[in-house]
Amino acid sequence: MIIQEEKIPTTLADVCPDGGNLASCITELNTEAGDGVDGIYYHDADLANGANDNSYRYAGANPNNYVCFGSDEATCPADNLYRVIGVFNGQVKLIKADYATSAQLGTDGDFYNESYSGIFGGDSSYYKGSLDQSTVPIYYWNGTDVNTWSTSELNTVNLNTNYLNSLGSD
Repeated sequence: MIIQEEKIPTTLADVCPDGGNLASCITELNTEAGDGVDGIYYHDADLANGANDNSYRYAGANPNNYVCFGSDEATCPADNLYRVIGVFNGQVKLIKADYATSAQLGTDGDFYNESYSGIFGGDSSYYKGSLDQSTVPIYYWNGTDVNTWSTSELNTVNLNTNYLNSLGSD
């Protein structure tokens, strides 16, 4: 029989009950809970098939790595929901949990069509998100037919201008 004096932390709230720096809380949770127990893996030289960059990354079929920004609603609205990818050089990397809308990305730059469902004539089995498909726009990778991300207006206009400017604008 093993008796444990202290509870092993399993959530960020266990290690950071009063909030705090998200990157620090994630690394502390990994340290206290143990590698992989919380869905976070420390990628050092000891992790098999790891990146060996001393990052902390979420992995697994369905890790609980969602965060909500800009809303106090009981259920986070899709536009405010993000997933934590990991901690890299002391900074948290996030991705939007669902697609961005044209209201966020704009209809300039490498915009192609206002409605994902309009292209496929209705519901598409390709879209796996939770938004109404009529709100999911389509953008070119690079509308100039040049495969260079740095010159793509999807990068320079839609993401790094329009989307960044839309954050916190509500």
